[in-house]
Amino acid sequence: MTKIIPAFNFTKSIDGNLGFTFTKLEESYSRYNATQPHRHKYYEVLFFNESGGVHEIDFQIYDIRANSVHFVSPDQVHLLRRESHVSGFVISFSDDFFLETDAGNLFIDTLPFFNNPYVVPVLQLKENSQITESRHLLDKMQNEFSGPHADQREALQSWMKLFLILSKRIYSG
Repeated sequence: MTKIIPAFNFTKSIDGNLGFTFTKLEESYSRYNATQPHRHKYYEVLFFNESGGVHEIDFQIYDIRANSVHFVSPDQVHLLRRESHVSGFVISFSDDFFLETDAGNLFIDTLPFFNNPYVVPVLQLKENSQITESRHLLDKMQNEFSGPHADQREALQSWMKLFLILSKRIYSG
């Protein structure tokens, strides 16, 4: 008997109307068991502060390492088995999160780590400047997401786009 891999949608009950969520890793995945294979109908970016455990993406196993970023595209099968001390952040955004911006999905298509089965969807930050700049952008997104602000969606789009551009530069570097 074939086991069906569950797929989870991005729902308005999660985020209101933003099409975006920013949560602490240790508080994520309360709706389902992330240690079992599953897929999402949205993009997910995981940032790990510490090493410990594994993240399986499309049946490839990647060690969880400190200061690493893991990218999961819609419909990729993945599971997360992190050690309990590992903290970090999970950023999720819907397919249409960037559609109101210039070029929308064209921007996502320029990123090597999304929607590309031929690349490793993991970025290891090695230099202090990479870590510092990435954490700065994560802090900006967390602050913006934490409370209702004027033009919140536009600000989150901008901070996320800057984070993804930085990731692309490091990845291609």
